[in-house]
Amino acid sequence: FLEPRKLQHGKFLEKEKKEKEERIGRNVPKQSILAVIQIQEFEELFDELFELESSKLRLIDSTSKEIDNLRQRIIYLSGETIKNNPSQKTYLESFLSFFTFGDNNDEKDKFQPIIRAKFSNTAAMEERIKQIKRTKIELINSTSQEIDELRQIIKCLEYINQQN
Repeated sequence: FLEPRKLQHGKFLEKEKKEKEERIGRNVPKQSILAVIQIQEFEELFDELFELESSKLRLIDSTSKEIDNLRQRIIYLSGETIKNNPSQKTYLESFLSFFTFGDNNDEKDKFQPIIRAKFSNTAAMEERIKQIKRTKIELINSTSQEIDELRQIIKCLEYINQQN
């Protein structure tokens, strides 16, 4: 007859409900914690991926400008050399043909943009990061080789022009 619930006229149930809600609120489900961790990991990977892609594009841009400048210098020096040595025009043309200008078509992989990555899971993003690092190293090697070849051509042409 005199149960505490009845004496409180429903207030006891409300208090009990509040306590239960507070306990539930304090205990965050493990799935939520894992989801937050995965989101943080994804954001970190995406930031790294974006920075790598950006730095690779900056590298491509700067080396392209350098190579263009060297090629312009070669064109100018070639014209001067041929003007100064018209009798050796064919010799100079054959000499210049020994140097390649790095027109490799299998370098497509080195220039693929960030949108090619699959963002469905972190493993795919990590693989894309490794791929970008690998192709960036390949790009550095191939462009440094091409720049060295272009500088050799310039030195040879400057030497020939100084002889006259």
